[in-house]
Parts: sequence; structure tokens; C-alpha cells
Amino acid sequence: MMKTSTGISMLAAVGILGLGTWGYSSAQQTDSVEKQLAPQVRMVQTLQSIQDNSAQASIDQLIEKQLEQVPESAHELSSTETSEVPDFSLTSGVDELWNIAVDHSTDAADRAQALTFAQQLWLAGSAEKLVKGSPEFVGTVHISCDSPNHAESAPDSVQDTLASAHAYLYAAQIIDARSPDPEGSVDEKRISDALAQAEKWEQNLSEATSCNFQVPAQQPAYDFDEAHAADSLKSLQNNVKTNAQAVWADSAVTTDSPIFGESVKLSFGE
Repeated sequence: MMKTSTGISMLAAVGILGLGTWGYSSAQQTDSVEKQLAPQVRMVQTLQSIQDNSAQASIDQLIEKQLEQVPESAHELSSTETSEVPDFSLTSGVDELWNIAVDHSTDAADRAQALTFAQQLWLAGSAEKLVKGSPEFVGTVHISCDSPNHAESAPDSVQDTLASAHAYLYAAQIIDARSPDPEGSVDEKRISDALAQAEKWEQNLSEATSCNFQVPAQQPAYDFDEAHAADSLKSLQNNVKTNAQAVWADSAVTTDSPIFGESVKLSFGE
């Protein structure tokens, strides 16, 4: 009987120890999931706060669509948060999305999502005349080359952005040189403005890339409709911006690198 009792006690102790280990492991797993979802939870809270303080139907509708893009698990975790969420206006909410994007704990995919939401909201606010110009953080992004280190080849996202900037510049140069419009016409001004912008973008992106990566050789592309020159230039301009946004989601590009800063400035209208 003594042996049996001892055996039962040992089994009970092993069971308790196993439950304790399981509980510790489960808690660790929960902490890991919460940490992984933290940027998305902040996005949900920020968007909902902007929406609560918004009086514009177009902004509300945009936020509804944005919230649908955030995983349900982040929504569920957000609903259990006990910490108070600040009241965000459109402007301060966009700034908070920027803060999420450049937080060291935010991975590249969440970084891109936060910046995309910020850009969409800013453009929508501009259309409603709620904001103008660029967000304040655009003036603070890092664009100087403090420590050159260009041993690695530029990642695809950067190469695609550079290629589209080269194509935009090449087309602007060709169209400007061949433009038959008289000086002072609307199209002539659009073409000359596009040429100045293309020159600026191409130079800034090339210099920013060369700080951290090898700049690939680019072959100018001749793929545009000269009969609709101004529209072609607008399309090429949009292509540069779209490619620049892909840089946000590239884990090979750090948020303190000049090419990241240039991609943000370019995408937000600088």
C-alpha cells in the first residue's frame, strides 16, 4: 500500500510539473503572437480613432476598406486592449501610422501596410481639402548618406524604381525635344514641369541608392505614346510612385537608408 501511495504521489507531481511547463509554454506562445500582432493592433486602433473623429463620409468609407485588410486576429486582440487610445485626427493619425512604420519592431510587410494606409488617407484628405502639401514627417525622413556602403547589389524593388525613373526621364527628354506646341501652351508647361520633376527624381533616387547599394546599369526605355505626350508622362510618373512603394515592403531596405527616405518623399508628393 505504501508503494502504491508513493507511486500515485509521484505521478501527481509529474502531472503538475507537466501542466506547469505547458502553461509556461502556452504563455510564451501567447506573448509571441501578441508581439507579432502589435503593429497591426496599433493600426486598427489608429484607424478606428481617426474614423471616430472624422465627419467625412469618404474618409469613413476608406477606413472601413482599410480595416478589412487587417487580419481578424489583430481586431480581436485590439478589442481586449485595456490601454487608452489617443484621439487621432486625420493629420495626427497619419503621423501615428508613420511611427508604426518606422518602429524597429515592425517588419517590412506591416511597414508597407502602415505607409500605404497613411498615403491613402492623406490623398483622400487632400481631395476633401482637409489637408494640403505633404505630412510633416516627410520633412524629417533620412536622406543623407552618412556611412556609404555599396558592396551589395540593389534589391529588385530599388532596381525597378530606378528603371522606372530612368524611363520617365528619357520619355520627358524625348517629348520635350520633339514637342511642336508653342511656348506657353498648357501641354508645353505640363511637359516642361514633367521634365524638371523627372530630372529631380532620377538624380535623387540614383544618389540615394548609391549610398547603400551598387547602382545597376540602366537601358533607357522608349515605350510611350507621343501622340498623347502629357498623358504618357503622367502614366510614367505614376509608375515611378508605384515602384517606390514596393521599396517600403523590402526587408533589404532599412528605414534609415537614404533610398527609403527618397521613396517616402516621392510617394507622398515631394
